[in-house]
Amino acid sequence: MTTHEPMAEHTKSSGVPTRPRRPQVRGEQARELLIEATITLLRAHPFDEVTTRRISAATGLNVSVIVRNFGTVHQLLRACCERLVHGALARTGQIGNLAIFLDPDVVLRNRLLAWMIGEGYDPNQESLAQQQTMHHLVEQFHSANPVSEHAARIWMLFITTTLAGYTLFGELSGITAEDFNDIGRLAFAFRDRLPAVADELGL
Repeated sequence: MTTHEPMAEHTKSSGVPTRPRRPQVRGEQARELLIEATITLLRAHPFDEVTTRRISAATGLNVSVIVRNFGTVHQLLRACCERLVHGALARTGQIGNLAIFLDPDVVLRNRLLAWMIGEGYDPNQESLAQQQTMHHLVEQFHSANPVSEHAARIWMLFITTTLAGYTLFGELSGITAEDFNDIGRLAFAFRDRLPAVADELGL
């Protein structure tokens, strides 16, 4: 084999070098490849640097494949958000485990969603998924604690919103690991007193 043979595969009959053809990937395989590659890029780069061109380079797929499978970059990122939550669920074992909100994938998902909203993404597109998640959390908390369903919902809204805020702004607030442990102790103490507090407030 001569040193010129590899180039011959990408040379027209005129002798002018051409770009190698991208691999043909179809359907669900393309979607999986795009989601996994995008998540890898999101973990390694600022969100605004995860462009269609960079995703295309990472997967070897044309930008048109992104459009065909997801329509817009926001829809691809939305699919990544869903995948991140599913990964966290697989590790924590159940949606009622509040440790899920501190899982690195959920932290990445929360920060990505916040960035997307700042970029013009309509948060109402997430409302159904959020409502379903909240419904499961409330159902599990209500079944394990002697409080009304309404009180269970108010408690879960309070704690999940607080934890989401921590994942977004905890570093800016200078919260240490010791601080967070004390915050957790305070939250659990309040949870244990929730039945009496709910009765007092008429919840």
